[in-house]
Amino acid sequence: YLNPASSEVRALVLDGIRELIAKYQIDGIHFDDYFYPENKPDFDQKCYEEYLKTEKMKIMTLIYKDLESLFYQLN
Repeated sequence: YLNPASSEVRALVLDGIRELIAKYQIDGIHFDDYFYPENKPDFDQKCYEEYLKTEKMKIMTLIYKDLESLFYQLN
């Protein structure tokens, strides 16, 4: 799966979108919830525990924040 908590994954997705925009006339990009392989909030526990070393946030809030960061970088 693609984990948007990873800066490498965000770069991969953004580079792919930029390539599509450069090569094709597209009307838009549709994001689905393909990032997460399941709906259990603890599947990404390792990233979450790393995050908790500096911040305090519920894991689902963190997931939304990571996705928001990816979308923001599209601008």
